[in-house]
Amino acid sequence: MIGTRVILVPGTWHGEWSDPDSPFWTFLEAQRFRPLKFRGWSGDVDGLPHVIDPQKSEKLSDWIAGGWALFYLLRNLPYERRNVVAHSHGGQVALFAAGLARVQIHRLITVCTPVRKDMADIRKLAAPRIGRWRHVSADGWDFMQRAGELFDGNFNWHQERKMPEAHENLLIPKIGHSKLLYDQTLFPLWQQDGMLDFLRVDEGVVGV
Repeated sequence: MIGTRVILVPGTWHGEWSDPDSPFWTFLEAQRFRPLKFRGWSGDVDGLPHVIDPQKSEKLSDWIAGGWALFYLLRNLPYERRNVVAHSHGGQVALFAAGLARVQIHRLITVCTPVRKDMADIRKLAAPRIGRWRHVSADGWDFMQRAGELFDGNFNWHQERKMPEAHENLLIPKIGHSKLLYDQTLFPLWQQDGMLDFLRVDEGVVGV
């Protein structure tokens, strides 16, 4: 089968957008992509507040475990097939795969991934192992992203929309936390804003 492989990494509670035959999956296939859902992390709420237990050794453990699982998936793919779309805290999983497990990622799009201070060191380790990284956020108020940023040492309600280490930051007005992946009327934005071209590789090459 010809087309660009793209790994879909859902966020907390495993979003249906990444399921086979979902509208977004069908949209990608129509654009000559070969989606694959990553099922290797718990999807639990992680990153418990420092104020609850600052010494909690297993803090972020779900994301770390997911990062290693994603490493084992990606390492069996040729580098140009390691294209990842990660939503919300699924983005943290992808960053642990690159930053801690040290897998090289060809293209990464993080969609409304919370910009957490306690992930800063991992982001810095991950960035050199990501060929190109685009972070997409909502230009309007994104309560879910902001809630994911709270209690990591940043106790104000100023939402961090830009991912400092990403190569590109794209703000889309009023998309909400998940609408870009669920609302079919917004799917054309993936073409108009160049996100599909960002992921795409030579379609004349048979993918893995």
